[in-house]
Amino acid sequence: MLCGQPLLRDRLAEPRLWALSQRIGVRIRLRPLTEAEVGQFLTQHLKAAGMPKAMFEPQAVSAIFQNTKGTPRLIQNLALASALTAMAAGGKVIDATAVQQAVVDMEGL
Repeated sequence: MLCGQPLLRDRLAEPRLWALSQRIGVRIRLRPLTEAEVGQFLTQHLKAAGMPKAMFEPQAVSAIFQNTKGTPRLIQNLALASALTAMAAGGKVIDATAVQQAVVDMEGL
C-alpha cells in the first residue's frame, strides 16, 4: 500500500518508475472539501471530542475554507491554531479574526 500527497503521484508518473506505477491496482484521490463540508467536518470533529455545541462562527468556517482550499489536513491544522488563538485572547468561540491571526502566525513558522 502506498499513500501520499500529489508529489507521490507526480513521482510515479516519471518514466523510470513506470514498472512500479503499472503494479498499483487501485488509486484513490481525495477531492478537497466544499465550504459546507468544511463546516460539517469541524462539527463532527468537535462532537467526537465531546463538544456539544458549535465553536466556529460561520465567517470563521469561510475563512478556514478560503485559506485551506478544502484540504482536510490543512483544515485541521488551521482550525487548531485558530482555536488556540481565540483561547489565548479569552474567547469562547472562534471567529474570522482568530482564523486570520492564526494564518499570520502559521506563515511565520
